[in-house]
Amino acid sequence: MLVYALVVVSYFLITGGIIYDVIVETPRVGSVTDEHEHQRPVALLAYRVNGQYIMEGLASSFLFTMGGLGFIILDRSNAPNIPKLNSFLLLFTGFISVLLSFFMARVFMRMLGYLLGWSSFCEDTTVTGFAPFSGVSKAILPSRTKLGTWIYCVSE
Repeated sequence: MLVYALVVVSYFLITGGIIYDVIVETPRVGSVTDEHEHQRPVALLAYRVNGQYIMEGLASSFLFTMGGLGFIILDRSNAPNIPKLNSFLLLFTGFISVLLSFFMARVFMRMLGYLLGWSSFCEDTTVTGFAPFSGVSKAILPSRTKLGTWIYCVSE
């Protein structure tokens, strides 16, 4: 059980980007100045695809670990010596854990995508460009948003 706990903790730290955080020395959270010149903390690093704050990485890592532990709980619910009530509770806990981590990760990625400008602009803009290779069904093409910035949208 000790080895299993060490594997789960190392999985949590590695998926949270602890190696990146140590090398780059990223801050725990950032700050943004609002219109009243007040500093307010932010947990998501906006407009940077290849960067993160420590809290952002740990939050996403928690969701990944919770989903993985949910699958392990679902597997444990099928053991032959478990009473029916305990098996039902394990099934319920496993399903809730997996579904909660999945939908919270989607919310998290949607918030990050919104900060990057992808969620609301790719559907509304006209994408100009071409697929670089024949037979490619999807291409990543530049698109100009309503705010005048350029983003890359996936074209069908």
